[in-house]
Amino acid sequence: MCLTYSEFLIKYRTFCDLWYQTLVDSMKAGTLGHWGNKIGYVLLPFAIGLRSNPLDYVKETKVVIDKKKASLEPLFAYFVVDLVLKLFGIKAVGKLYHKLFFNTTLWFSNVPGPEQEVTFFGHDATYIAPSCYGQPNALMIHIVSYVDKLTFVISADEETIPDPHRLGDDLEESLQLIKASALAKEGNKNK
Repeated sequence: MCLTYSEFLIKYRTFCDLWYQTLVDSMKAGTLGHWGNKIGYVLLPFAIGLRSNPLDYVKETKVVIDKKKASLEPLFAYFVVDLVLKLFGIKAVGKLYHKLFFNTTLWFSNVPGPEQEVTFFGHDATYIAPSCYGQPNALMIHIVSYVDKLTFVISADEETIPDPHRLGDDLEESLQLIKASALAKEGNKNK
């Protein structure tokens, strides 16, 4: 089994919604409010290997992610980056992020999307697929939900991952194995 590290981005604002007024309330009160997303991150140990039951891997990963999200790590990461930005400027933050991201193998972001269909100027959106360009690591995976669909956006360095389409196929096959294992476990519970 191979152990590497991945970057898991967390929307910091969800932790502190109780401390903030909603944007509508702040606009009614005539204050500026808090605009934009506040993003923290955690470093996750990412074990690559085959398991006899795919759900074991999912359970272990969920436990680790839940512990990391409940810790002060994403909050601390956000405040350190904010402090560096205020004290030294955007170039220093760029160097800090580049050094951190360069030493991780994978970025992972799961973004809950809208539960109802969205229209733009009268045109229905069929899917939402955000991504980034120019990151200093080999692989970035965005997972976005939209209505009843999940969209996976994979950004890969072709020198490191020469066949990103195969990676997408392997990811799809892994998700099918996880789904089949979950359905089989649910079927065994109902018997």
